[in-house]
Amino acid sequence: MKRKKPKNIWEIFNFTFALGTGLLGSLLVGIFIGYYLDKIFKTSPVFLLAFTVLGIWVGFRDIFRFLR
Repeated sequence: MKRKKPKNIWEIFNFTFALGTGLLGSLLVGIFIGYYLDKIFKTSPVFLLAFTVLGIWVGFRDIFRFLR
């Protein structure tokens, strides 16, 4: 499926807003999961760091998939 180009400023804004919220959402979910796993297993900050990196990776992967 071919993606159409944004036509006006609102479509560009919508496009960039979707990319930014996708990255931020995956990062926050990673931090949330890592924080609570560290709290449960008392391994601070192992899971927090691991899931933060995982959240960043997933966010950028989604951006690259969306832009491809």
